[in-house]
Amino acid sequence: MFFFRSLQSSKYKFFFTVCFLLSSDAASSDNLNYRIDIPPVLVLDLRKALNESVAGRALINNYRGKVINLNNEFNAIEAQLVAEEQNLSEMRRTMEAIEFIKLAEVFDTKSSKTRELYRARKQSLETNLSEDTDRLGLVLSQIAGAIMEEKGALMVMMKNQVIVSSNQIDITSIVMDRANKSIDVDNFLNK
Repeated sequence: MFFFRSLQSSKYKFFFTVCFLLSSDAASSDNLNYRIDIPPVLVLDLRKALNESVAGRALINNYRGKVINLNNEFNAIEAQLVAEEQNLSEMRRTMEAIEFIKLAEVFDTKSSKTRELYRARKQSLETNLSEDTDRLGLVLSQIAGAIMEEKGALMVMMKNQVIVSSNQIDITSIVMDRANKSIDVDNFLNK
C-alpha cells in the first residue's frame, strides 16, 4: 500500500504511465508517430570509445610516452641537484656562514625553478591531452550523430546517463569501427 501511494505522488508516476502505455495495445504502430521497430533513442559509451578506439589509444600512448620522457629528463636533473646539494653540504664545513648562505640560496632558487618548470611542462602535457580528448570526443559525437540520422533515431544519449538499456540500442562499437576507419591517427595527433 505504501509503495503504491508513493508512486502516485512521485516523479515515477509518469515513467510507469509510459511503461504501461508502451506495453498495452496503445503502443501499436498505428497509434504512434514513429516506427516502433526503430528505437527513438540510441546510447553511446563515450568513455569506452575514447579509451578503446585506435585514435584514443594513440592519444593515451602519446601522452604516456611524453610523460616518461619528461620524467627521465627531470630524474637526471634531480640526480645532478642531489649531487650538487651533497657537495654544498660538504663545503659547508670549510666555509664562512655568510658565503654558505649565499650558495644555499642560489641552490634553493635553482631547485625551486626546476620543480616549477617540471610542474609547468607536466601541466602542459595534461592540457594537451585534455584538448585532444575533447577533439576526439567531438569527432566521435559527429559519427554518432550520423549513425542516429541513418537509423532514424531521435537522439543519442551517453550510456553513463542511462539507468538500463538494451544492447540493441548501443552504437558504441559502430562508432568505434567508423572512427578507426576514418580518423588518420598521425594527422590527428599532430594538430
